[in-house]
This record gives sequence, structure tokens and C-alpha cells, in this order.
Amino acid sequence: MNGLPFSFENARLLYRAIYYSCHREDDMKKWYSENYNVDVNVYPSTQSYCVVNNTYEPQDTVIYRGDGSFFSLHLEANEIKWYQI
Repeated sequence: MNGLPFSFENARLLYRAIYYSCHREDDMKKWYSENYNVDVNVYPSTQSYCVVNNTYEPQDTVIYRGDGSFFSLHLEANEIKWYQI
């Protein structure tokens, strides 16, 4: 997209806009982090997922699983935590 430089905040804005345009806002919080500096990556074939802090600073967030349940999480700088589904 021309004129929209990459940042984690802009990526989240685009993500939300896509769900909004499809009228699927209720589906957005599946495998989701409330903090745009933290990603959730799902690997269905291994029944696992990881939560990644993409910054050099500690981050706090709320993580939403695929079933909509959620939990609070603290990650240190560049930390990755693995979980089973």
C-alpha cells in the first residue's frame, strides 16, 4: 500500500480494517493479541502455537485462543513462548 509505511501499529490497523469491511469483527479475536507488538502464530499440524514479542522491550498483553478464551501474559524483550492447543 502506497503511503502507509510498515509498523506493527499500521499492520494492526489494516488487520482490523479487513475484518471490519467483511462484517466479521466478532471473529477477529481468535489467535489474537491485544498488544500490536505481540504476535500469535498457530501451527495446527503440531497442535501448538507461539506468542512472540517483536520488540526489544518487555510487553504485557492479553492472548485470545481459537475458542475465544483468553489469558494475560508478560513477555520479556524478544521472548517467544510456546503452548499446546
